[in-house]
Amino acid sequence: MYRCVEVSIVADERTSLLGIKISGILGNQQASLLGQMCIKPGQAKNTYRTGCFLLCNIVHTPVISTHRLLTTLAYKLEPNASITYALEGSVAVAGHALEWLEYQFRILP
Repeated sequence: MYRCVEVSIVADERTSLLGIKISGILGNQQASLLGQMCIKPGQAKNTYRTGCFLLCNIVHTPVISTHRLLTTLAYKLEPNASITYALEGSVAVAGHALEWLEYQFRILP
């Protein structure tokens, strides 16, 4: 895993991005975790849209959840730093479920 400010070059010939330099990349949930400054163990964030996602910073030791959460790579900021991991829980259709309840049954404001 590269840190967020290291430069790598796209080398996969199957993409139109061949040769493009990329200096950092984060997925939506990982970017949100870092953007909300959840950088200490136990700090967590939720995001809501189509789905509902919880990420909790577990620092440098991946764990196997006994509650059906996913251990995911969160970020790495410095060249010699350890990878920071997070536990992730998701409800992929949470937002759509609420919309369905609202429009079909008019039970939400």
